[in-house]
Amino acid sequence: MAAINFFALVAPIDRPNPYPVFTHGWPLELHASLTLLAYGALGLAAVAAFLYLVQERQLKEHRFGPSFYRLPAMGDLAQVQHRVLAYGFVLLTAGLGIGFGVGGIAGFDWVKLVWSAGVWVFYFLLLVAPALLRMSARRLAWCLLGGYLFIILTFWGINSLSHAHRFAV
Repeated sequence: MAAINFFALVAPIDRPNPYPVFTHGWPLELHASLTLLAYGALGLAAVAAFLYLVQERQLKEHRFGPSFYRLPAMGDLAQVQHRVLAYGFVLLTAGLGIGFGVGGIAGFDWVKLVWSAGVWVFYFLLLVAPALLRMSARRLAWCLLGGYLFIILTFWGINSLSHAHRFAV
């Protein structure tokens, strides 16, 4: 293992970076950190939604598998969904706001801007829908799961179309 590490250190296999290096400093780093934390929190909300749907399915079919007794109560899972959704939305709002400021310096990327605004509006609607539209916890769980799957399936494609979000691999 030490030999492999030594070879990787001394071998002249490094290639120059073909992409420009962003030098916007801490605002760019804060934007990236907050949005990644937001996507992580929204992922946790999707996991809580999945667990809620699993437990609801087991209750509906009257089949109580081993996971049924290990999962939290459905009311607790519904609260976790809503709380983590709120925290993720606040982090997403802060990250996108800072990114909007950084984008003003670096130039706007309309592909990423439209996609991010769509994601923000979707999660805003999910945040206010239970109170305004009396959305059930089950429907909220399906929307959280579907929304996060949409983010996972489209994130890399949108970044590949984006001019400002291309980084060396």
